[in-house]
Amino acid sequence: MGVPAHDQRDFEFAKKMKIPVKVVIKPFDSDINPENMEKAFEEDGIEINSNQFSNIPSKEAKIKISEFLEEKGLGKKIVRYRLRDWLISRQRYWGAPIPVINCEKCGIVPIPYADLPVILPDSKEVNFRIEGKNPLETVDFWVNTKCPKCGGPAKRETETMDTFVCSSWYYLRYTAPKSLRNPPDFPFNKNDVDYWMPVDQYIGGVEHAILHLLYSRFFTKFLYKKGYIKFKEPFKNLFAQGMILYNGSAMSKSKGNVVSPDEIIEKYGVDAERLFILFIGPPDSDAEWTDRGIEGMSRYVNRVYRLVNKYIEISKIKNSNYEELNEEDINLKIKLHETIKRVTESIENNFRFNTAIASLMELTNYIQDYLNENEKPNIKVLREILENFIIILSPFAPFLSEELWEMIGNKASVQFNNWPNYDENLIRRDKIELIVEVNGRVRGRFTIERDLDSNKIEEIVLNDEKIKKYIENREIEKVVHIKNKLLNIVVK
Repeated sequence: MGVPAHDQRDFEFAKKMKIPVKVVIKPFDSDINPENMEKAFEEDGIEINSNQFSNIPSKEAKIKISEFLEEKGLGKKIVRYRLRDWLISRQRYWGAPIPVINCEKCGIVPIPYADLPVILPDSKEVNFRIEGKNPLETVDFWVNTKCPKCGGPAKRETETMDTFVCSSWYYLRYTAPKSLRNPPDFPFNKNDVDYWMPVDQYIGGVEHAILHLLYSRFFTKFLYKKGYIKFKEPFKNLFAQGMILYNGSAMSKSKGNVVSPDEIIEKYGVDAERLFILFIGPPDSDAEWTDRGIEGMSRYVNRVYRLVNKYIEISKIKNSNYEELNEEDINLKIKLHETIKRVTESIENNFRFNTAIASLMELTNYIQDYLNENEKPNIKVLREILENFIIILSPFAPFLSEELWEMIGNKASVQFNNWPNYDENLIRRDKIELIVEVNGRVRGRFTIERDLDSNKIEEIVLNDEKIKKYIENREIEKVVHIKNKLLNIVVK
């Protein structure tokens, strides 16, 4: 037994009382010896000395331990928020001036409303190299003023507010960026705020939930109680994005594991970098940066470029007046509309950009196969496919899309086009692909008639030789059927 060395207070207590220290979390890339430790290791890492929770990331272990305690009736997972008093002043130039004047006779005097906002002096007037003083103290003409109460000599406050003070209500200011000194429109117009606010979608990292979002709620609730706004919450929806990891830990200058975007852009291009970051995984999960991954995405960008070049070459020598569509042409159009549907839904469904890009890659392969296998490609159909493909590619690779759009003969920017619609009737086929799982793992894919009776589907699947080997001599507990999509067989 011993005191876990993952909390500095417990660590100091154990050292003081000469109680053995036990390491329960170690760094991702190294081991630590409790006998040589001078302070607790309080970062995320790998769980050790923790029975069944050992050898898994500590973040994941916290969830599993909480679930274990709840199952055993020994505890319950809860989330607590505590907003402590915080210091808003900083000894620096950049920041909102604190609107008070210090008078020897009257003390601290607020600046009159008519004299707001207080404007900082030009940074060229500030001496940033002087030690022992706030930078603003070096600007005599700005510091020395008159007391608005007695008219005597006074000095402005030379400390500034921390930047979080401004970031706690900036979204309100965005609705009235030109409003300066027009009460009651200062610092924002109430009608504009009531129309635009609250914010529909907030996107930020997990660290924002700890500080920025709590401060924003504090400011919003204060303004609501004072009657400046009519809503209690600043944001309707929150989407917390994950972090990009490198060698198992979050990128950090102090750790020396930062990948320079400038170097990646110089070598592979900005669109390859953008596509890879969006494709690397769900945006709400942490993802590992790999050099091979960016190289693969660079190859995909080049493939798309070559594909459009090939179309341009074909269009010059082939007759483009094919009015009759063969089966390959129709299937290509169906694939386009399926892709538009998937990309649209992926964007609208929790920003699943990775699945959207995967769908674009599938369409790219399909177009390439169409050109390779079809001796007389329908130029008219091909142009329709490529134009729509470039439009739905453009949010993910804007520079590449802009160039491709111009290459195929368009003059105006691709960004001026409406998002394409998909035809449900065209997508709907008589045959569908049914995914078959056994205990949640994919074990087969079956092409069957759409809307086929469940009993008939089970009969086909359970008599298939490939599926039989996964359920042989095992009792089937239940069969879960999602119509036209999935059949999951649960066995003991």
